[in-house]
Amino acid sequence: MEEWRVVQKHPMYQISNIGRVLRKNKWFRPLWPSSTTPEYSYLKGSLTSRGYHRVSRSRRKYIYIAHAVLEAFIGPRPPGLQCDHINR
Repeated sequence: MEEWRVVQKHPMYQISNIGRVLRKNKWFRPLWPSSTTPEYSYLKGSLTSRGYHRVSRSRRKYIYIAHAVLEAFIGPRPPGLQCDHINR
């Protein structure tokens, strides 16, 4: 079952335990019943030349999906250590 958590460093984003990313729409107004703007939108990721999945959050700034999943579901990554990108 898919579980969603807020990305701690970027609270406008949520990430699931399978690596899907949602961004909160800044134009969403819950008190306007006629609004058709959804609260969250799925983001399409891209692949870097080194094979890492990421989503763009602004010009030249990215959220790396493996790091965000690690930090949301396990905890902060200790300095000098890497996250395992191949599911070991």
